[in-house]
Amino acid sequence: MPAVDSPGSPGFDFAQLNDLIRGLLASGRVLGMDVTIFDPDLDPTGKHASALVDCLHKAFAASLSTEVMS
Repeated sequence: MPAVDSPGSPGFDFAQLNDLIRGLLASGRVLGMDVTIFDPDLDPTGKHASALVDCLHKAFAASLSTEVMS
């Protein structure tokens, strides 16, 4: 993601990040989460912020729906 202070390559795409977060949440061992180093000044249109929020929403929503079904 270019909206960070030190973008790296290769990195996770949003599908990979979603899978990682879902797997971590499914483990039942996650107590908290911190999203850091997103710089809104480097994302003037909000495109990357929107994609990040969508990814996090999908990952947590999948976790919640799995908990309800259990």
